[in-house]
Amino acid sequence: MNNKNTAIRVGIACSLLTIAAVGVVVWLTPDSTTVKNTVVASADYNVPTTTTYSKEELSKMDAKDIIKMQMVAETAAIAAVELEPVVAPLTERPEYVSSPEWIILNGVASRHETPDLELVRLVNLLRFNKQMEALNKATDDSVRIKLAEAILRQMPDRVSNKEMSIEKAQSIQLSLINTLYTDPEQVRERAAEEAERIGAQFQIRQS
Repeated sequence: MNNKNTAIRVGIACSLLTIAAVGVVVWLTPDSTTVKNTVVASADYNVPTTTTYSKEELSKMDAKDIIKMQMVAETAAIAAVELEPVVAPLTERPEYVSSPEWIILNGVASRHETPDLELVRLVNLLRFNKQMEALNKATDDSVRIKLAEAILRQMPDRVSNKEMSIEKAQSIQLSLINTLYTDPEQVRERAAEEAERIGAQFQIRQS
């Protein structure tokens, strides 16, 4: 199974799940302000987000509870910047993977010839994508630095797993490095180091 196609399908499935949940809340709540407050106000939720729920249990929950699970998992992905990638066998759901996502990833991985390894790959890819999204939204410099460094550390795995091309990875690397340094020489040196980690070359030019 092509890893890029699998990654796209997983991303679409997770996105559709979240969109569907939001759609239900909007449909039930005509006032858009109420919808916003419902999503943010954690006191309104009675479902523990640390519990792993079955598909049947999730089907009986309110959309707002599923949305909260997604939000908590996204926050956990930011907090996981110092964690090493997960390894097989993965028997418990990481905090940065919501229960709905866990069901989707297990379902996709179960169709692979090596389900345990595929589940690990998908979980690590999901964390990577969440951290990329969090970086795009972050305004706090310290958070942005931690996320950028975490993403850079994971880039070789994304390339070796054929989840992105070397060219795409190097483009992301350069973008991240430019957020970490203002000195051109430091940018060039770090870019060369990171390029080597993904099997690419970076031409260091003296200004």
